[in-house]
Amino acid sequence: MTKLMTQLTSVQLIEAALWRELGSNEPQSADVLRQALADAVSRWLLVRSESPDIDALKFVCQVKANIAQPERLL
Repeated sequence: MTKLMTQLTSVQLIEAALWRELGSNEPQSADVLRQALADAVSRWLLVRSESPDIDALKFVCQVKANIAQPERLL
């Protein structure tokens, strides 16, 4: 029997990373999920960026711009 595998969406991948960050699949509050996302992004910036403070500020600005134009993302 062949299993059909589908590629996860970017949202599903981020959610999977958050659940792994939390070490739990139990429902969590929005605050807990935001903190897990902030922790994961911060860790990524510290490992991958030459100037994590500046890149974090750029990241926040890009997120804000994307939220202001949600049609761009959907």
